[in-house]
Amino acid sequence: MSTRIEQIRPLAEREPQTAELPGHPPRPKAALFDLLVVFTPLLLSAAYLLVVSIESPVTFVAIAWPLNFCTMLLIACRIRSRNISWRELGCGWGRWNMRTAALGSLQSLIVLFLAMLGFVVAGAAVMVFIDPQAAPDMSQYNYLSGNLSLFLVSLAGVLVVSSFGEELIYRSFLINRLEALLGGASTLATSTSVACSSLWFGLIHFHWGWVGVVQTTGMGLALGLSFILLKRNLWPLVAAHATMDTLLLLQLYLAR
Repeated sequence: MSTRIEQIRPLAEREPQTAELPGHPPRPKAALFDLLVVFTPLLLSAAYLLVVSIESPVTFVAIAWPLNFCTMLLIACRIRSRNISWRELGCGWGRWNMRTAALGSLQSLIVLFLAMLGFVVAGAAVMVFIDPQAAPDMSQYNYLSGNLSLFLVSLAGVLVVSSFGEELIYRSFLINRLEALLGGASTLATSTSVACSSLWFGLIHFHWGWVGVVQTTGMGLALGLSFILLKRNLWPLVAAHATMDTLLLLQLYLAR
């Protein structure tokens, strides 16, 4: 029995060298590798879309949606290889009852208010200090106007790749890996990670024009802060993001 324990013990001692155990600060080099693996394809694709200047919204969606979905798969692979649980990224499922449902709904409403406030305040700052006529460019969504079938298809896709996908990518995973890169979840590391994730979230909305980038950066900052204040519970953010996306698409569908 003693011999078997001695044979097993070295394996247990070597395990932290090959996998990151839940609750332990990840290694900065490993975090950098994860960030490069996940975000390099996004960066290259964004650069391609900027250079090519795709005018067809259908073509843009045909590139952006699969790209987001593949990014989600890459994240799943990376956290599996690091032995990071989904709960650590804020995607865990606890016991569900009326009390938790009510609390989650209230949290989602608060996050929704803060995210919309961040969007509006950022837009107001642009109008006050730069251009009173500034507005995001939403012309690429004109195809939704009065088209029920495209509205329903777009809504279904957006709820998966944007409402959930963007929160997983730019809040949950990106903040987690940036904190690890900076040495752990200290106040400075977390603040820097939230700021960087907000800026990146704004930049990926480049197709809304520079005003849209500023506004979504403000919204991303509110969502990032909410993620931290809610003890890294991602679901209220997903619900709030889904509500905003639904309202936006509904407004574009009803536009004439």
